[in-house]
Amino acid sequence: MEQIRQDAEAKLAPFLKAEGMDCGDILYSWDNDRIHVGADLATVGIADDMRLELPECSSDMHKVIEHVHGNIQREFDEWLWGYTTGKPTVDECKDKVLEIFDHVVSSDSVKRDVYSLHRTYRAIINANGGYVAKNVR
Repeated sequence: MEQIRQDAEAKLAPFLKAEGMDCGDILYSWDNDRIHVGADLATVGIADDMRLELPECSSDMHKVIEHVHGNIQREFDEWLWGYTTGKPTVDECKDKVLEIFDHVVSSDSVKRDVYSLHRTYRAIINANGGYVAKNVR
């Protein structure tokens, strides 16, 4: 997370400055998965007031990331279950994930998700933070 914060600040600093803002105005968001509970992100420079809270049931707000992760997971699982020569090495696994990312995840699918976020957010607002219909997830 520290690297993500540093990269976000480096990338956004000029745009923020042009708007009279600074890197302290950046808000970070992550879903409500149990794995995130108890993480002390202050140790990497992300204070509690820098987090944009999500409604309890609305991880759909991160559908761009969730869809990429799901596609990578599905393809990796297929490769792993079809692995026939013992166990893959860590380097083979890392190489496979990079290969999947480069060849399976398309910029068009990511763009479609990004451009549809406004409909997803509207549906989440209309559902008072609850689950939304599959066609807007």
